[in-house]
Amino acid sequence: MVWAQVVPLVALQFFEDDKLKNSITIFLAGSFVTWLLLAVAFFCTIDRSYLHTFTNFQTAGETEREIFKNTKFEDVKFSAAFDSRMSYMTPIKDDVKDWVGTCLLRI
Repeated sequence: MVWAQVVPLVALQFFEDDKLKNSITIFLAGSFVTWLLLAVAFFCTIDRSYLHTFTNFQTAGETEREIFKNTKFEDVKFSAAFDSRMSYMTPIKDDVKDWVGTCLLRI
């Protein structure tokens, strides 16, 4: 997102029409300020417990597998295993099969 704000300003340095360049500079500066204010407003209004998701490099599949392995709640485990893409569970399909078998034995 930062690159999207910087690159137009860098490209503008190669622009040769001075009159139009000033107008574009004002527009880009206004766009940058608007973007910055909206970004600050966004981060100020979201749930603080989700801030780590903006710096975490864990994929969705890894997150679903971690939830499946670490939760103690059956409904959360079921949701992680079956409410997401099935390909997320492929690496741990044997664990999922064992868990389903254990659930069936309890019925």
